[in-house]
Amino acid sequence: MSRYGWIAASLVLANLASGVAVIYATYDTRQQFGALQRLENTNQQLSTEYSQLLLEKSAWAASGRVEQKARAELGMIELDANAIKILGNRK
Repeated sequence: MSRYGWIAASLVLANLASGVAVIYATYDTRQQFGALQRLENTNQQLSTEYSQLLLEKSAWAASGRVEQKARAELGMIELDANAIKILGNRK
């Protein structure tokens, strides 16, 4: 084979290798994009769930609800100012 034959054969092989690399890169990009879409979907679901949990937390921690539970379940009462005594070191 002549010198130009080797060069032509090398160029054909390089062209084929380049084509295969493009096909693989396209396939890999599509796979990665699909994974990204799934992760963004999961992120959206978790974000929604987190927002709902924050609302639930604020409802459970509302001062009126805490006071109601303290009175009903623990028998706590609100003291008037005369019933409060402050203890401490006086200098």
